[in-house]
Amino acid sequence: MKKRTITAADMRFLSELFERHKGVMYKTALDMGLRDETEKSAAVHEALVRLSDKLDVLRGLGDKGQAAYMATVVRNVILSAADNRRIERRYVIDTDVSELVCLASDRSPEDEYIEREAHRRRLESMWQALDELSETDRRLLIE
Repeated sequence: MKKRTITAADMRFLSELFERHKGVMYKTALDMGLRDETEKSAAVHEALVRLSDKLDVLRGLGDKGQAAYMATVVRNVILSAADNRRIERRYVIDTDVSELVCLASDRSPEDEYIEREAHRRRLESMWQALDELSETDRRLLIE
């Protein structure tokens, strides 16, 4: 698939989106367990790279839809990175004892599913609560 060329107008649009919704993006990274500022910034940056391919979709959404879409992309970036780390750990050829302890303590797929589902429900409740706020209150909370 051919990559789309990013124009100056696209960059302005993406910059404006980021300025409006960076609070939601960083809050999502924090909610997903990233405490380190470097990790949060890396996740948000990767999300912006991915979003650059979805500018047409973002232009068609309202403000709330854009915020939700951007938060979802941040979430997917973090989950994808976690999956990659888990796969790398399982297929390490030169495994030392500390890695074996880590592998043995991995949670079951059922436990992970339950945790993801609980987190999804918490996020859904958060978005619903945000929708009920006035625009002014929402901006104060996010910024």
